[in-house]
Amino acid sequence: MTCGQSGMCLPCGGSDSCIGGSCSADPAWTITIDSAIISSIDEDGSAWDAFGGPLADAYVAGSLADDIGIRWVTETIDNVTYPNWDEEVASYLQSELIGDGIGFFVLDSDTASWETIGNCVMTITMGDLKEGTKTITCGDLVSALTIDFAPQ
Repeated sequence: MTCGQSGMCLPCGGSDSCIGGSCSADPAWTITIDSAIISSIDEDGSAWDAFGGPLADAYVAGSLADDIGIRWVTETIDNVTYPNWDEEVASYLQSELIGDGIGFFVLDSDTASWETIGNCVMTITMGDLKEGTKTITCGDLVSALTIDFAPQ
């Protein structure tokens, strides 16, 4: 069945979604936050933490780019510039990933609050999903954020 063409949007049946103008199976993909490279100093040139260690206590939070609010959060890794989470955080339908992308916030956890290290939106293509891994910059202080995709 044709959908989303010529200004008409015909509904797809069952678990199919409109992908590329035709009704197709809409598989789910698992999202894993793999790792990051974070600056050893904050934007003011100071240590991330005044006590407990000078480096960031890093974690990543995120959701689909058009969602309101945070949908998932990784564990915090203390005092690092190269955190390696390798943590499965979410599962999304292919049509959601390609249509919306994912918003990421790389954060420093402090005793009473948190501090933003970087934030970004990753647009996702079918090629990215097939490749399985994508690395992006996420602001000036996160030179690499690596995300893995795996079909369910």
